[in-house]
Amino acid sequence: SFELKDSVANIEGPTLIESTATDELDILEFKALPPNGGARATYLVRILPKSELPKGSDIEVIFPIQFSNSNLPATPRCFLSGGLTTIDSCRKGTNRNILVKTDAEYVPNIYTENPIVIEIFDVVNVAATITTDKVSVRTRYSGVVIHEPSEGEENRRITTTAAAASLTLGAYSLNPTTEGELAVHTFSLQPSADIPVGSSLVFEFPSSFADPLGYQIECDSTGIVLNGCKNARQRVTIENLPAFTQSGSDTFIVNIRNVLNPIKGDIASTQLIRVAIYDSTGNLLQFQDTGSAPVTLTDNHEPLIMTAISSTNLRSFYFSEMSFSFLFGSGQLDRTSIGGRLVAYLSPDYTNRADSNITCDFDVQSGITAVCQDYGNLIQISGHTNDFSTAAQEIAVDLGGYLNPKREGTMAPPRLMVHNDSDSQIIMKTCWNMIRFDTALTYTSTTSLQIIVNDNESWSVQSGSQSEEIKVEIANGADLNLTITPACDHTVVPAQVQFAIGQDIAKFRVSVPASASAGQFLMTFTVTGDDPYPNQRYAPITPISYTVVAGEPSQITIGEIGSVPITGRTPPISVKLTRPPNTGIAISINQRGDEPTDITITPNVLNFGPGDTELTFEVSSGDKTTGVSGSVFFVLSGTDASAYALVDDDQDFTIGKRDLDPPIILRSELIASSRISATYRIKSTERAIVHWVLLPGGSAVPSYKEVSTKTLTETTLQSKAVFGTITEANSADSFQYDAVLSNLTAGVDYSLYSYLFDQ
Repeated sequence: SFELKDSVANIEGPTLIESTATDELDILEFKALPPNGGARATYLVRILPKSELPKGSDIEVIFPIQFSNSNLPATPRCFLSGGLTTIDSCRKGTNRNILVKTDAEYVPNIYTENPIVIEIFDVVNVAATITTDKVSVRTRYSGVVIHEPSEGEENRRITTTAAAASLTLGAYSLNPTTEGELAVHTFSLQPSADIPVGSSLVFEFPSSFADPLGYQIECDSTGIVLNGCKNARQRVTIENLPAFTQSGSDTFIVNIRNVLNPIKGDIASTQLIRVAIYDSTGNLLQFQDTGSAPVTLTDNHEPLIMTAISSTNLRSFYFSEMSFSFLFGSGQLDRTSIGGRLVAYLSPDYTNRADSNITCDFDVQSGITAVCQDYGNLIQISGHTNDFSTAAQEIAVDLGGYLNPKREGTMAPPRLMVHNDSDSQIIMKTCWNMIRFDTALTYTSTTSLQIIVNDNESWSVQSGSQSEEIKVEIANGADLNLTITPACDHTVVPAQVQFAIGQDIAKFRVSVPASASAGQFLMTFTVTGDDPYPNQRYAPITPISYTVVAGEPSQITIGEIGSVPITGRTPPISVKLTRPPNTGIAISINQRGDEPTDITITPNVLNFGPGDTELTFEVSSGDKTTGVSGSVFFVLSGTDASAYALVDDDQDFTIGKRDLDPPIILRSELIASSRISATYRIKSTERAIVHWVLLPGGSAVPSYKEVSTKTLTETTLQSKAVFGTITEANSADSFQYDAVLSNLTAGVDYSLYSYLFDQ
């Protein structure tokens, strides 16, 4: 059944504005930065409309009469902030005007002012020392004027200052010139006059460059000391310059590194990088505006497109594994033997890694083990034995064993390169400005990581014994090699608890002598490791109490002997302690009397040391055994004997019939598998020796003799066969045997054959 309901279509369309009297807007600020006559400047216009402004409206800035259309850029760059923060478009009009189209609705704030700030780049100032007429700003929607400027003279004019001196650009270079690559821009600058202390050096890149210009822009120099640089809105700004004295034709060199080259077709040969020097008040001192820094690019290799990236942990400075994928384009990745490889460049933030533990994998060929070579921030991945040339296939890569960056924030994703030594070509490579920003990883700070002992709960231990295993846990695994040293009034086994990178759990015991006093004790902990990080990264481990108890001894339980077959032996008979001894105990197993004859107990003494909680013995009979039943008795001795008690100190057994039945396979099954390994479990009716062979799928069934002698009559299979023998069951009281199969080839069928033999 179904129910019909009324529905109303919600169709978004133009807002209808009734043609009425216009409202006002206040022009709060009109400023040129810098104000020097004839200089290329950024104009800042701050307005406060008195009423709403619909989405899709035009904000029209009409420059004073002293400006001509040639003062305004042909393709203006505009930005909004304050009451609106994004724009739909910015275009030049025909009458000294710039029109900014909004892509969001503006609503005045009735409690506080929320003016709209408009920034217009690359406007050429009028001549020096001129005070202009008033700027005008109006808004329109669908051809209807909504706001006109209010009356008033303040904040609507600019006064230009003296023209700036020239700055000579002696030389300029770009390396590399390849489109889409990270590059170094080198400028040789010759100031025409002294540079006062506190000045700023600004490099303005063409609009075809990315915004921001790249991740982690770096600046260095020769001939002047720099204090870092800032990167915003296609500009690199170096602030707080030291004083520079020009004694004639002195120059200094500035290198700007890690700038993303645009795509070649996006930049015209006439586009230039402009350089300017400003004083501490923002006044332009010297500028270079034409001629010497044209950006000329060359064709790129085929781009690699990264499609996804993820990490097992996004905590800063934490052990993790990164997984990413990319689309393979046209061309061929040569096999490893002739120099084909994938190269991943990591951001400089990943330099503090556990280099000896770097791991990698990629799926260009099934069944191969990737070879990973670490060269600092460059990881080479190879190991494939075939050429690879499947176009448009998505390739997955795993990279692990490194520490995440120390600092918070979004890090540049790995850059990838498909490289062939055979022709010294980079076949494909990722381009920074073709990487989606959703394929970058953002890391968050981690302080006071927790190390938890026994879930922060106390425990007890019997005098003369050891405690149960005490768990030490680090959520998500240790991010560096750690050593934890417990301290208390008794012995800790082991004395130090070690954590390797990535390990999340370790254990220890507390060992207490039989002479120890009962009571409550406190355990404290110290953490050391890859200095100085443990104390910076991990919160102090909470001290924890434990209780030593004396009184009732711990129980020792012994399994049933049952029936001993003639010429056979019992399954392993388990002797279990509830807790391991502090120093040691011994349990001797002795036959009482002379009947039955020809009985052997193996071993006849069980020695339990620190850490031991279970040992086994067996009873066997020979072919000359006489008698139908007997008994054994157990004697407890040793340093810690007073802390233990036998539940039963003697036990009867019978003599059974001669063992004539062979072991039988009750069940065989695959219990675990991976891409290149598997574990097969065989369940028997009794103790057995298991002989097995692994053969290609569909092979003829081999005989028991072939398997046990490890020799196949079909000689062509001999080199492909993998033989194995298992003599010990998984545990003393089970008849389960596991065949562990490794170094398999993914996608290949196998057959496992096994035979059981009496022990």
